[in-house]
Amino acid sequence: TLNAVFNVAEPEGLPENLWQVSTAPADAPPLDLRPILPDTPAVDGLLRGIYTELDSVLSRHPANAVAVYVKQMVAGGNRLLCLSQRGQPLPAVWSIQPQDEQQPLLSRVAHTAWATVIDDAPQWLAWGDLVAEDRVLGASQLVLPMVDEQGRLTGVLAVGDARPRAWSAEEQCWWVAAALSLGQALSQALPPDWWPPQEAV
Repeated sequence: TLNAVFNVAEPEGLPENLWQVSTAPADAPPLDLRPILPDTPAVDGLLRGIYTELDSVLSRHPANAVAVYVKQMVAGGNRLLCLSQRGQPLPAVWSIQPQDEQQPLLSRVAHTAWATVIDDAPQWLAWGDLVAEDRVLGASQLVLPMVDEQGRLTGVLAVGDARPRAWSAEEQCWWVAAALSLGQALSQALPPDWWPPQEAV
């Protein structure tokens, strides 16, 4: 729940401006969230909670790249917008296209709300189960839907590492728990008109 995220002590080194997110490519200017998100205490607290949650899990189970994406309505469809990330920069935005096996994995998970665990991405690419854009996460990938108590998909948590088979089942459970708590936190902090209408997953 939202309280579970916020009750974790703030980590040392908390960035002064959580409203700016570094994204890929590495030389790109930071993504400024202020023109996009409602500028409210609830959203500011949400960004702090996300950073703290990621810091807590990463301190136990390191990964090369971690990012939290929120589902957002835009003209012509929906997309995933990066709210926070750690480690290797990842794209700021992923479009959500109609269900198609040839779209990137994050977009597919946002469409289906099916968690995906990959322990050898090059092999999945050779099978045709991933596309070129998916290489950015590395050899091991956890791409987890985030949902609220009503079953509405609120975003996607992406975790990547260069090592194949990087995480044990127990380590994966830590990231699943983070996705569950953050999914509800997103639902509570953002206003109702933020969310695209959709059926429960």
